[in-house]
Amino acid sequence: MPSPLVSAIIPAYGRPERTQRAIDSVAKQNYTPIELIVVDDGSQPPLRDELSVLNESFRDVVFKRHEENQGGNVARNTGINHASGEYLAFLDSDDEWDPRKVRRQVKRLKRSNFEASYTGVKQLDPEGNTNTVKKATRSGNLLSDLLNGNLIGTFSSVVIESEAVSRVGKPNPDMPSWQDWEWYLRLVANGIRFDAVRLPLTIRHNEGGQVSGTYVPKRNKSYNMIKKRISEYALTADEEQIALAYLDFHLGYSALVNQRYADARKLFLNAIRQHRGETQFFMYLACSGPHYTLMRRIKRAIVRHI
Repeated sequence: MPSPLVSAIIPAYGRPERTQRAIDSVAKQNYTPIELIVVDDGSQPPLRDELSVLNESFRDVVFKRHEENQGGNVARNTGINHASGEYLAFLDSDDEWDPRKVRRQVKRLKRSNFEASYTGVKQLDPEGNTNTVKKATRSGNLLSDLLNGNLIGTFSSVVIESEAVSRVGKPNPDMPSWQDWEWYLRLVANGIRFDAVRLPLTIRHNEGGQVSGTYVPKRNKSYNMIKKRISEYALTADEEQIALAYLDFHLGYSALVNQRYADARKLFLNAIRQHRGETQFFMYLACSGPHYTLMRRIKRAIVRHI
């Protein structure tokens, strides 16, 4: 029986050298067949002329372009609309894949009753040193986990049946941030189950320019949209209260890394009032000041040493 076609969808905006790295990592996968779909979200000059793609590495190569920048989820949805694969695999242009990633995920999905898969993630600093390694550990119905935060992580680790996306819906183009978290919540609330591939087969590069850490868009819009999902999907009042405490915590963390220390302290205190049993809320409250940056550097240095 032939292997199912996988559509690898790369939304990209500028930074051709990073997009090239992402494309090369797809070409190096030890799996076939793969359809490559690159969506240029309004780059100037257009990315197509600055990229090198070996067509023989793929079943098909599709380039689509938006004349104006419209955001990551709009670009992802353009890719979905032009995908032919039984499985969809997402890769942000900042990131890359281990050569074993797609084969490992598709093989496990074919042998299981799950509709989606995610992997562990390794994050590298600009010098290529490892900052963190996050292993994927939880499989099955992840609704209770996702109510309290984005357990799955980046889009770049996810492979999902295209039929499941057709049934539940594509990522929300109106989300300015927490785009992945909101989509995963909708997926699992509609019965989509995730298989966890423990190995860190997704590689993220912390090279600056990422928008995922921005605080103001989360505070002004994404917070209320996630809050609505929590209220909609939580099964009990207690589950909702705990989930809202974690939501305040996650927004507080975003404020902290963006040096909005007063906002961070307020949000961590709100989280503690709603759920006093979580010790990390107290720990981050104690770190809510200019010294946090130094502590973060020390933590990363310890991780690299280990």
